[in-house]
Formats: sequence, C-alpha cells, structure tokens
Amino acid sequence: MKSNQTPNDYRGTLQAATRHLYKLYGGGPRLSDLSDSQFCVLLVVRHFPNLGISDLADAMVMDRATLVRALRALKRRDYLLVNLDHLDRHRYELTSTGVKKLEEARRLRLDAQRCDPVNGLPQR
Repeated sequence: MKSNQTPNDYRGTLQAATRHLYKLYGGGPRLSDLSDSQFCVLLVVRHFPNLGISDLADAMVMDRATLVRALRALKRRDYLLVNLDHLDRHRYELTSTGVKKLEEARRLRLDAQRCDPVNGLPQR
C-alpha cells in the first residue's frame, strides 16, 4: 500500500473478492432461499442484536442502500424484528422464525462446503 492510500481505497476490491469467494465456497444460503446479503444480515444481527443501520452497514462493509433492501425483505418475511430506541432509531433483532431460517441456512452452507463434486451432497 502506498503511503497516501488508506484501507478504504481497497474496500470495493475486498468486497468483490469476498463475494466471489463466498459464492465459490458458501453456496448453502442460496439453497435456503436467502441471498448472500440476507444471510450475512441475519448472521450479524444474531451476534450483535440491536444495532442500527449505520452500525450494521459498517460491520458488514456494505452500502446502506443494499442493506436497507435486505432488511426490508427480511422484515417482510418475519425474520427480523424492528425496535425503536429512545431517539426513534431502528434497531434490529432476529425473530424465532429468523433464528430457525439462519440455522437452516448455516446447516445447508456447511453441507455445501463438504460436498463431494463427484458424489453430490454428503449423506445424513
């Protein structure tokens, strides 16, 4: 890195590389009808409940527009609960349905990572 460059200069490249690797090795969430972004939102909200949109966007290295689309879809499907704090800011947490969906997606992701390309998914 040159002395006048910051880590943010590489942010887009890092995001693109991360998405590419995730699609290669992480295919499970797609099997559970969640997009990659939605899966990541559920995962971050599970581990860090009650974050606001800005904090979520920073934690996920995602632009707010993409995040808001994912949040709307997850809320519409009853995977997220939206609470308002004392300043009327949105805070997010998983519903019981969201917890079940996340666990299903994680299990499918692990199965996909262990997949034998010749013989298919592992036996249960």
